[in-house]
Amino acid sequence: MTIEEVLEEFTNLSANLLDKHDIDAQARTDALRQYIDNLLVKYKIDQKHRLLDINDHPNGCKLAVPISYKRHAGSFCVLRNYATRQEQTLNLTVAEAMMATLATPPLFTSTQILKDAATFEYIGADWTLSNPAQETITEAHNAFGADEKVACLLNLGCGHPGVFAAPNLSSSADWNRFLEQLVTNAERTAQNLESQIGRLGIYHRLSVSNGLESTITDTKMGPGDIMAHTKVYLDDTRVSQQMDKCAETLRLREGVIPLEQLRYRGGLAVLPPRLPPLTKTFVMRKQPWDFVEKALLGPRHPKDIDGPRMLFVTGMGGCGKTQLMLRFMKEYKSRFTHQFVIDGSSEDRIRADVLRNMRALGTEHSQKSFDDCLLFLSHPPVGVQLLLLYDNVDDPDLDLSSLLPGGNACVIAITSRNRLLGDLHPTSHLKLDVMSPEEATELLLYEFNSPIPIPDQIRKDNLSLAEALGYLPIALQQARAYMLQTKCSAKEYLRRLHKNREKLLGKAVKHQVDMQSISTYAAFETSFERLPIVNQKLLRLLSYFHWGGFPLELVNIAALHGFSKYMQIWLEPYDEIHVGKDLLEGIFLRGGDWDIGNLDEMVILLQNYSLAAIIQGVDTLLLQMHPLAHEWVRTNIPEEEKHNYQCASIVLLALGARDERTAATQYLASHVAHMAPIWDNLHVNNAMAF
Repeated sequence: MTIEEVLEEFTNLSANLLDKHDIDAQARTDALRQYIDNLLVKYKIDQKHRLLDINDHPNGCKLAVPISYKRHAGSFCVLRNYATRQEQTLNLTVAEAMMATLATPPLFTSTQILKDAATFEYIGADWTLSNPAQETITEAHNAFGADEKVACLLNLGCGHPGVFAAPNLSSSADWNRFLEQLVTNAERTAQNLESQIGRLGIYHRLSVSNGLESTITDTKMGPGDIMAHTKVYLDDTRVSQQMDKCAETLRLREGVIPLEQLRYRGGLAVLPPRLPPLTKTFVMRKQPWDFVEKALLGPRHPKDIDGPRMLFVTGMGGCGKTQLMLRFMKEYKSRFTHQFVIDGSSEDRIRADVLRNMRALGTEHSQKSFDDCLLFLSHPPVGVQLLLLYDNVDDPDLDLSSLLPGGNACVIAITSRNRLLGDLHPTSHLKLDVMSPEEATELLLYEFNSPIPIPDQIRKDNLSLAEALGYLPIALQQARAYMLQTKCSAKEYLRRLHKNREKLLGKAVKHQVDMQSISTYAAFETSFERLPIVNQKLLRLLSYFHWGGFPLELVNIAALHGFSKYMQIWLEPYDEIHVGKDLLEGIFLRGGDWDIGNLDEMVILLQNYSLAAIIQGVDTLLLQMHPLAHEWVRTNIPEEEKHNYQCASIVLLALGARDERTAATQYLASHVAHMAPIWDNLHVNNAMAF
């Protein structure tokens, strides 16, 4: 429903049911049930549709609504539109859920639901749990996990107090006597939350505290009165500022507190944004480094005496701007009281990172607006030295000046691809270019604690590769990672580069962060499902070979022979050989063409997800899998596809039988032996090849 539809229906519900005082609770409940049925028909909702549909996995909001047991009103259960591992969710129809939610005594009778051959009576949890904020945190923790971060907790109140037990009768007199025995209330919960997490800047409590204190028995309070009191509340300057902060938080959606910390430790403190990683293969570039030191630490230029000390580092993407500044921040960390790294890709990101960095300094900054933060950064306490890195400020339309602090206390560094940005400050503008030949070669050959001298030929090969890559740091890093993962040399990489430069340099070499898994097979499945389909097919094919020592050269040999040209044909091929050929071409060819670079890419992905490893053989690379992973892949091939993969593995292995000796030859016997269980069923061409 749209907002307008919701308001219309709520008005109808109030006028036709809630505000009628000439009917008893049972009649009002019957009328409510009819209203709900009509509402579902109006909006074309199946009367039998359940809140939690096990066959449907919605990607929208997760809904959790508490309701109470009439016989034990102090406890509650939660209606959800999602399943949880912690408990079996009560799965009512939408109509039953609406009845149970709205059935608040004394206006209505309880809602009776038949469950497991027993009848349960439910009432709305308005009285039992009038402020479920803490329970909402628990629900979010269970639904999203401990590490998910919270950006905003919005708590809307109406002043209703809580109750632990409901009277059996529904008269107003009974309820009035019972309400005098309240032991908890929503405002107390709100105050507790404010004391625990208010300092974090994520908690926003909005509740009309004056004018709406009437009990359920007060019949004089109408919608007009409620709106009037609410308007007075919203016109309050403090409340208006609170709403602005809440709206900004919701717009930025910058998570700052892990649910684990929020649930069990009351938040404690805002975590600062995680710094971008500093490469472990950093190579010192003397001229740029000297320029940065002079600009940020040396004497100021006579013409640059007002405002923060600034440095602009500009250059093409991948030339090392960010890494240079991160290394500077690490080397001179002790010189600055605080260091901020701010994502400069957009105005929203800059605002979000400034707010989060400031909140991480302490609770006294939790309620500051962005402008308040800039004011503090412009005039910090005496003795506080600040270094702010605005990284990747590439948008030429961004008004950066309005997002920077003033004053003389800050040191500001800005990285950007936009050289025009740096030209506004020519004396502090570092135009970062590519590496020198010596720096580039050092990066390609970078090894930790390697005592072995590097042969001259290897150094020359790497220098040639660095030259071919234009000494661009990101291309050098990519080549180095590629060579490490595929175990190819600089000369081999250069050969592939000349053959397919666009594809080789266009494909990013990614490193997957380890994921938590609850079992070994679950870990395999988590990794396997993240692979592209073609890589999944490759693993399934490899599972029909022995788990160790698969020569990658075998694939090259088979591709060069069209995945079909046997050395000797004893009988005409039959359908199973064609089935194997088709699957092999689907895995290893792109657009019908063979390119060994495609195989390299697939092997890199398998290593990134820890599903395979590469070791150096004699004149070929050998791929091996963990025996358990190998077994898991094999057993989880869909039954209807197992025959196709078996045919493909037989054809691939048979194509390794050549008259001449190849790099793969000495590694094939173990795979022939591994397929011994199917020897008796081989086609004669495959049997002779084996």
